[in-house]
Amino acid sequence: MPRIFDISTVQDPVAIEPGKVGKVSFTITNLTQQLQRGQLHIRPQGNANSSWFQLEGDVVRNFSPSAAGTPVTQQATVNVTIPPGTPPDKYTFQLVVADDSNPEEVYTDSPVVALDVPASVAPKPPFPWWILAVVAVLVAVGGVVAWLILRPKTVELENYVGKPIANTKQQLEARRLTVQETPQDTVICDPTGINGLPAIAVGTIASQNPQPGEEVEPEEVVQLSVVTEATQVQVPDVQTGNPPLTTAQQILEDCSLIGTQTETRATLNIDPGLVMEQTVPSGQAVGLNTEIGLIAAGESTTVPDVSGQSLQAAIQALSTAELRLSNVTGDPARITEPVVSTSPSANTVVLKDSGVVINMPGRGIIIPDFELRQIDPDILRELRRVNPQSP
Repeated sequence: MPRIFDISTVQDPVAIEPGKVGKVSFTITNLTQQLQRGQLHIRPQGNANSSWFQLEGDVVRNFSPSAAGTPVTQQATVNVTIPPGTPPDKYTFQLVVADDSNPEEVYTDSPVVALDVPASVAPKPPFPWWILAVVAVLVAVGGVVAWLILRPKTVELENYVGKPIANTKQQLEARRLTVQETPQDTVICDPTGINGLPAIAVGTIASQNPQPGEEVEPEEVVQLSVVTEATQVQVPDVQTGNPPLTTAQQILEDCSLIGTQTETRATLNIDPGLVMEQTVPSGQAVGLNTEIGLIAAGESTTVPDVSGQSLQAAIQALSTAELRLSNVTGDPARITEPVVSTSPSANTVVLKDSGVVINMPGRGIIIPDFELRQIDPDILRELRRVNPQSP
């Protein structure tokens, strides 16, 4: 079975004097593309005693997948305390990280860490028992007083969204908090989640109140919305940052939604093929397989200013701008005079290959479209040929 974790640590022996605390750091990397939950424990070797080792922090942790191809690491620190009188020797141990769901079969051992322990002076004979008894009572009393004074009065909440309700409820109740569960059938789709849709799976937490980072008093109620059945999904944001149309459609597909291009819009500010707008706003709850319209940027150009030019020059300018002539309006008797304007007007941003009407002087019938070709010098004869109604 392939490894899901990589563990690195120091290569040289670590010198620790008896009676003092040494620290050994490990770097743990999730080798998969999914969020992994791992159990950490220490494996003493040879004559090393398990009581010498203490792991800092939680023994069960979440390990994030690599972000944009860059591995995400997490540090683990083991405190090592060698008792006075321990024989000088080289003692060894390993850190083990196991899959929380299958710790007996899926695990990774760290490189062996060697501890150089020099000779120590044997501890002095203890004080008479009655002195120790008095000290113990004083320490116990002092400890109780210190606990009453220094004990945390509030609990800072973590981010429980996406975590299983069973484990979270047990942790919160162990911290003297009351959990109130609310069923929910709308999931918040996260395309980068580990399970596709729903990224927040059935039996996991979709939202919480109070929010992560807030502090609550013991016995206070923590409300958790739990996904019981995925029938709706909150539409993700696929327009911010103007992603490619295919990327936006894939994100929606990952959320069991259908992304359909409903419009191509002219713009010079966004590259063609990028999403400009989505027709259903992000955050809105919709049924699975709902169609989400996407408006994409098209290949665009600007209508040239041809006012004052001859008809023949204006037609050439439209062709150069990758536009086509759709009509010519005006008085056919004045067709050799300069162009008045265009529709759309000059400097309007339009899609390439859009039709443009050239407006000539005067008022008259609309002269039908004709071939975009080199116009004969006798413009009037050409227009009469294509428009029998011209005078």
